[in-house]
Amino acid sequence: MFHTYRVMAPEVIADIIDGEAVIMNLKTGQYFSSDGVGSECWDALASGLSVELLVERLAASYAADRATIESAVAGFVQDLLSHELIAPSDAPPPDAVSPSARSRSSFQAPVLNVYSDMQDLLLLDPIHDVDAAGWPMPKGETAAWPAPKSETAV
Repeated sequence: MFHTYRVMAPEVIADIIDGEAVIMNLKTGQYFSSDGVGSECWDALASGLSVELLVERLAASYAADRATIESAVAGFVQDLLSHELIAPSDAPPPDAVSPSARSRSSFQAPVLNVYSDMQDLLLLDPIHDVDAAGWPMPKGETAAWPAPKSETAV
C-alpha cells in the first residue's frame, strides 16, 4: 500500500524558492521553511508522490542506508501533519520518475523550520477584523495616531 498526502489548500500555500520550500499556514498564521532534502520531500509529497517512492528516490540519490532515510522521512511527514500542512490522501501516486544518474551525496535529514513571529499579521483579516479606524487597526485596539478631523461646512 502506498501512503500519499495532499496539501491542506486553501489554508496552506507554498512555493519552492531557490531550492527552499516556503510554506504558510493561513489558518494558524505560522510559516515554515525547509531546504535541501526537506525541500525535495515537500515538493514530492505536494506532487502526490507516495512516501515509499520518495524514500526509494532519496535512497538512490543519497549515501545513507534505507532505514535512516525512512526514519527521517517519517519524522518529517509527522512534522508536516502535526502543523496541519498535509493530510492523508486516497489519490493514487503519480508515476515515479527515476532519479538522474549522479554521484550520491551525503544525506541530511529533512528539517521543518517553524516561524510564528508574523502570526498576528497573517491571522488578521483586513476586510473583517478591523476597527472603524480601518487597516491596520484590529478590532478592539485604539489607534496610536489621532483620528482624522472631520471637515465642517462653513
